[in-house]
Amino acid sequence: MISENQKISQRQFGRMVVMDWLAKAALLLPGFAESESGRSFILSLIAGVGLAVAYAWVVGWTARHMEQGMYAYTAERLGGGCAKVLMLFYFCYALMNSVLLVRLFGVVAQVFVLPEMSQSVLMAAVVLGGVYIISGGLEVRARVSEVLFSALLYPLLFLLVCAAFSTESGYLGTGRAEFSMQTAKHGLQTFIAFGGTGIFLFLGPSLNKRENTGRTLVRAAIVTGVSVLALCLASIGSFGESGMRALPWPAITLMSSAVIPGSFFQRWDVVFTGLMLATLFPAVGAGMYYLKFLSEGLMGKGKNRGGGRNIGIGFLVYLFALWCGTYDTAFRVFTVVNGYVCVPILVIFTLTLAIVECAGRRRG
Repeated sequence: MISENQKISQRQFGRMVVMDWLAKAALLLPGFAESESGRSFILSLIAGVGLAVAYAWVVGWTARHMEQGMYAYTAERLGGGCAKVLMLFYFCYALMNSVLLVRLFGVVAQVFVLPEMSQSVLMAAVVLGGVYIISGGLEVRARVSEVLFSALLYPLLFLLVCAAFSTESGYLGTGRAEFSMQTAKHGLQTFIAFGGTGIFLFLGPSLNKRENTGRTLVRAAIVTGVSVLALCLASIGSFGESGMRALPWPAITLMSSAVIPGSFFQRWDVVFTGLMLATLFPAVGAGMYYLKFLSEGLMGKGKNRGGGRNIGIGFLVYLFALWCGTYDTAFRVFTVVNGYVCVPILVIFTLTLAIVECAGRRRG
């Protein structure tokens, strides 16, 4: 819940971060295996998660020393022009991330749950959910994440443990780990899933105990990274390296093989898919929340009080999702725009802020 000073606790913030990352990382990262051996792929995941943890620490250290909002903080240290450019790149990042999640929701829901339903309708449903979340502001985001975290994460972990019993130890013992250019590439692709961590700096004024932000972000990155690593290890153990590469959604297929002792229910793929889809609602809502926040910073809040901006943000995300046409196209656009452009630039911006802050403190 929001405290009396209108700030959210570090516990709520940590759960919001995990909910923002978990479904996207669990569904996307196994697809980066390509032609790598299983051990090399696991090595690339560890490298990518390690980079994410280090970057989360840098973001948290920067947040600890922010005594004002992100825009004012950046403008004071790098100039107003740089602050505007930074917000523009974060807007592009949040837009592409939201479009990918909306497309991901549509295709996964249609393939595994509602094959007779149009993806356009399914995408409209998750966008409307996002509009509801941003209409309530940070308070609704905190409440939704607080409720869904325990309701979704623990059942997911239970299903993962049950599915792990079907693994073949022989699959996990084959091959050898080699650090190559392909491994480095996949490590950087893993980092892309966490590359927008710096956007949490915009929440700085709304956080209680801001000095603990780094610890919260590091824990969230470790929880998400370890969960995905366990999922990939279980997938390799169940399907083998070639089997995992051949499956479009190995995480969901893995969960469908879960054997629950004493249970006669067989459609665990539907249960797991439903849980994963539920985690995408707060993730889409988070992206749209940042789009609204950043648009207000770039264009001003205006005089609208009737939620027109919320609807406009939802309409923008939905139009871009339709424009992509398919999930594969949305993924390629996400990879190019966010992976090759936005994330590197945003990481450089954040590191520059941290260096300037550190240099200023040494002088002063």
